Amino acid sequence: MSQIQKAQGIVIKKIDYKENANLITLLTKEGKLSLIVRGAKKINSVMRNYTNLFSVLDFNATTNLSLNTLTEATVVNSFINIVSDMDKLNAGMVILEKINYFCDEIQNKELFYDFVKLIFDKLNNTNYPYLLMCLFELKLLYLLGVSPEFKQCVICGNKDVEDGSFSVENGGVICIKHMINYVNLNQTETKALQLLYFIKPDKIDEEFLKLISDYEQNLIKTVDSFYERHLDYHSKAKKIIKTIL
Repeated sequence: MSQIQKAQGIVIKKIDYKENANLITLLTKEGKLSLIVRGAKKINSVMRNYTNLFSVLDFNATTNLSLNTLTEATVVNSFINIVSDMDKLNAGMVILEKINYFCDEIQNKELFYDFVKLIFDKLNNTNYPYLLMCLFELKLLYLLGVSPEFKQCVICGNKDVEDGSFSVENGGVICIKHMINYVNLNQTETKALQLLYFIKPDKIDEEFLKLISDYEQNLIKTVDSFYERHLDYHSKAKKIIKTIL
């Protein structure tokens, strides 16, 4: 028997489904939800508006064991600046890729939903889209329980790491005594990485991002390497980004 579900969600994936429909995946406060949007490929159909990536929807859907169908919706926010700016779109697609891949591994779905919604709001209005993308990726590591070590040396446990440097291979900061080991970031860049990791989401603003924007490229490369080394994750969307940065 069909049931009516009312909720809010963010469109994180869209694929073709049969002749005139799309199948969308929504990120909700309960996790991912896939819905058929009938008529979405018809040029004059209002349903087309509910399949755009990044859009926040208040929606109603009929759900049963075999088929979930979106019946009506209201677009709360379309984040038009993301989809109309190439750099923001590229950064957004990397974020969407990671949301789709890792969402099921995150325990606190409601916290994750609110965080993603805030990040897209920031991305929609920022002048530093790739740095904001990097910040999202760092915060995601924490939510996945694969946090880099910043509070003590990963070699000796020394808590005096104020002037330490970051090592991907070792999974965190290395103190001065052991800096003979290979590191990916120098001391100044390591401090910038720490700022990205520890800042509270509601404190993120343009002034903060500008402060560390000079280190953007090395920070992004290091975070990519961390995902590859510790999660065996290789981003397809990042291949596009690497041709631009």
